Amino acid sequence: MAASILVVEDDLNLLHIVSETLEDEDYVVERASSVSEALALAKQFKFDLVLSDIRMAHIDGVEGVVRLKKYSPDLRCIVMTGYVVPDVQERSMAVQVDDYLKKPFPLDHLLYVVRRVLRTDDRTYYYFGLLKKLSTKILSFDFNLFRQKREAELRESRRRAFQALYIGIRSDYLDLKSSNSVCSKLEQIEKAHVDYLASPCDEMTQKLKSDYDWVYNITRALQRPENRKLLRERNIPKDEMEPLFEAVRRADITPDELEIVLNLRAADDSKISSDPELHRLQSIVWGQKGSV
Repeated sequence: MAASILVVEDDLNLLHIVSETLEDEDYVVERASSVSEALALAKQFKFDLVLSDIRMAHIDGVEGVVRLKKYSPDLRCIVMTGYVVPDVQERSMAVQVDDYLKKPFPLDHLLYVVRRVLRTDDRTYYYFGLLKKLSTKILSFDFNLFRQKREAELRESRRRAFQALYIGIRSDYLDLKSSNSVCSKLEQIEKAHVDYLASPCDEMTQKLKSDYDWVYNITRALQRPENRKLLRERNIPKDEMEPLFEAVRRADITPDELEIVLNLRAADDSKISSDPELHRLQSIVWGQKGSV
């Protein structure tokens, strides 16, 4: 069944162009020129994705996402804007939008992002499987573990931290230096996370969840100078960080892939070279490493 998409945009010309472009790809599209209209449609139809402008009269797009999610908590969300406003960027991270498009954007890029966001649920376990390949320590890890409440909460905290980093870069909220600080902290936590997967325990579950939540909160608040001091640690070398930063800015990698690539920098060459997908990700963000 074709995905159902709600487009919310008060520029009627752009509303028409975006909607027509999506309909040409066989998506089922409903149009709204305001959040109020969008909420009325949400009472009548179930949507898989909302694509919303941010700057609109009365109720802006970020608040619109919050209200739309009350009707459908699993609704995927992409926001669009031609303005750089720190408050809006931070709020976009807080409501966990799936992507952030800066106007003007090419229509082929729009379609690429829409396809990627709609496939997120299908890809989550796939990318976790790639993470599993990086260490022999976790070859016996049981996916059923994630069905238990405490591990599910940890996974959500981890996902939210990486999503905030991703949206922070995509929205220009984070510059290269700030992104490096966040990535460096996450890289440290990820090492502990891999060890945890080999031997889960309640104490480590809570510690990791607390660490990921801390990164999420600090990432959202990095515009405040006092918070930048909290991330002054050993950074990833600039020549290695720049390709990762640019790959996220261009949406060459997804949030799920971002979770993997921080584990690739110090990974064993043979494990990367033996898997085409790991090798592809390695090539995009850290340069060539081995061959397939």
